[in-house]
Amino acid sequence: MLTKPILKIHKKRAELYQTAADIFVEKAQAAIQKKEKFTVCLSGGKTPEPLYQLLATPEYSEQINWKKCHVFFGDERCVPDTHDDSNYRMIYDTLLKKVNVPKSQVYKIDGSKTPRQAAQAYTQVFQLFYGATKPFFDLAFLGMGTDGHIASMFPGTDAARMVRKRVREVKIGKSKTWRITLTGSMFNRSKAVVLLVAGKKKAATLKEVLQGEYDPDVLPAQILRNAQGEVTWLLDEGAASLLDNDKAD
Repeated sequence: MLTKPILKIHKKRAELYQTAADIFVEKAQAAIQKKEKFTVCLSGGKTPEPLYQLLATPEYSEQINWKKCHVFFGDERCVPDTHDDSNYRMIYDTLLKKVNVPKSQVYKIDGSKTPRQAAQAYTQVFQLFYGATKPFFDLAFLGMGTDGHIASMFPGTDAARMVRKRVREVKIGKSKTWRITLTGSMFNRSKAVVLLVAGKKKAATLKEVLQGEYDPDVLPAQILRNAQGEVTWLLDEGAASLLDNDKAD
């Protein structure tokens, strides 16, 4: 049964990140208590950086048993992990190198491979980790672009609607650069998805994603309307400024 998305609107952007960090701690503690491990999928981009910085502080990091965390990535550019554009590098620098996650439990996408090889290799990661069971994360973080993309599922690509494929290589925009992305099915099977969306420049797109006509080929973030788990949108007032109050929680 599909659940209605949760919208949490914050006056200050700092409060948005505090809420996100609180959710991370809550989900990690609950999963570890129940099954001795916590699977989380992290997002690249600039929006989540303050979240990772906050999680690395003692106030939050000391509440989490990092040795029982398994860290995955929602997407990656086809660059080496030492490159300035690497999502892995940003997340490593802001969070992973500051907490005690075993290296064997950090499952990065190898952007140094060819796009096809990188997608196949990350697909194999999930096959080895989950076996024959359907993969899902205890928690997945996502951002949303001004064009409505999530992970590297951009308008006009087929990754959002994919059901059988877990990982997809996609060519992006006029620059024709390649990225590796998890597909919509991976996020729709997650226990919980949290989206961080901030800024007025995303307000019009957010309104269409949440309250407009369903067309995920144009607005890939709408695929989360089919999510089986809990979907929480953490917004600042700028991003939420155009939402119809009678349609928002």
